Amino acid sequence: MNKKHTEFSWWGLIVPVLVVAVLLTALFVFDRTYVPADGINSDNHSMDSFALLNTETNAEKKDAMVRMLFVGDMMFDRGVASHAQKYGIDSLFSNIERLFLDSHMIVGNLEGTITNKPSLAEKDHSVLRFTFDPMFAGLLKRLNFSAVSLANNHALDFYGDGYYQTVRNLATVGIASFGSPRNDENISMKFDVQGKTICLVGYHDLYIPDPAPALKEVGEIRPDCSYVVLSVHWGDEYKQTVTERQKMLARKFIDAGVDLIIGAHPHVVEPVEIYKNKAIFYSLGNFIFDQNLSFATEHGLVVGVEWNGVETKFNLIPTVLNRGEVALADSEDSQKVISFVASRDLLSEDLYSDIQNTSRFTLRND
Repeated sequence: MNKKHTEFSWWGLIVPVLVVAVLLTALFVFDRTYVPADGINSDNHSMDSFALLNTETNAEKKDAMVRMLFVGDMMFDRGVASHAQKYGIDSLFSNIERLFLDSHMIVGNLEGTITNKPSLAEKDHSVLRFTFDPMFAGLLKRLNFSAVSLANNHALDFYGDGYYQTVRNLATVGIASFGSPRNDENISMKFDVQGKTICLVGYHDLYIPDPAPALKEVGEIRPDCSYVVLSVHWGDEYKQTVTERQKMLARKFIDAGVDLIIGAHPHVVEPVEIYKNKAIFYSLGNFIFDQNLSFATEHGLVVGVEWNGVETKFNLIPTVLNRGEVALADSEDSQKVISFVASRDLLSEDLYSDIQNTSRFTLRND
């Protein structure tokens, strides 16, 4: 009897403890919130598509990562259009599609119009007026492009009607456009990303070389922006040296409040410079074009940016145009492109070494 009584008392103690432990564990687990992981379509409700997230502190929310991708000049007329007709529109980027998967924003410089007008350049390659079939707007959307700059000398190739058709055709598929050839409208665009406001500003320095409207725009929107990117059309075509005017303009825009400058127009990659701890990419060169003129015109640079309010990480990705299609450059060509980007005259020794050795660098935010 004494033995049975002892066993009963022991289990009488353990069972309530086990029950309480199970209840506490259940409460602990179900008091969490499941949210879509970065880069996962929220329409996919499988458990693999979600991440278990504890309640965030204000500091953690402040440091949410924003991933952006910037590409250079894009032209879909002439030889590019012919290639798409022969091999299919998806052939243009089939070798590089994975590059577009994980960014919150993708931005490029659109060198031409998107209209219902027939191409002139396909018939006569000496005609430097470009228009693209609206199907190319759909292609950019499938690649997750967020916006394109129209602050360039080809956005008026088919005059005002062509410019406004371009804006409408992009908007129809859900791509924003910003900037104009005369810097007189639609100068900036704002995006809400990861709880931050990312602002894009366009400036074209060729038709009317007066930065005053764009500088004014930067000053006006700066208080509402977490991060400001300038897409600028400037410099000398086919030259990999930076002009004094480019340097002067870059400093003015950063002094006005720009956080990052992405340059276009030379059709070749130009160096990067750091001013007041802000990066200036003077030219990313060609991303999709048919200028098979030299190594420099056939190779471009894609810039991946990760910004979290504390630091900005840059990943430099050289690309190559291979018979009308874009691909990642091989290791030898990549190093050659990186040698165009990293200049000892414009960078500290540490940054020069980082870019040359890793194709990456990091800037701490002020």
